[in-house]
Amino acid sequence: MEVFAKFVVVACLGLLSWWQADLHLDWGPATVAPMGLALLAVVLTANSKRHGYWLAALLGLGHLAEILFRLPPGQLLHVQPLLVWSVALTLCAAGLLWASRERRARKPVYERHSEYH
Repeated sequence: MEVFAKFVVVACLGLLSWWQADLHLDWGPATVAPMGLALLAVVLTANSKRHGYWLAALLGLGHLAEILFRLPPGQLLHVQPLLVWSVALTLCAAGLLWASRERRARKPVYERHSEYH
């Protein structure tokens, strides 16, 4: 499941970066910065680094916010695939963050229950 989530994250980052570049082609920094962050997130995600998951989640939220705030509500139906991809990116990155969290080791049964002493 983790491999599939990583694949979805990489696919979403690629698609949304392409859309971002097409939308902001006239203004370089708005194109280069998110694409550079997306490339960094792809590399870190492919190497199972948590920083890549964080970057992917933030980029997903950023794309979602840009779509919702830039377009009037009547046009949101036309960009529904991009909305789905940005939500999928955010959810998969959040799932990877949750799956890769640090877990405290549980005490053995004989230490948790006093009746076994």
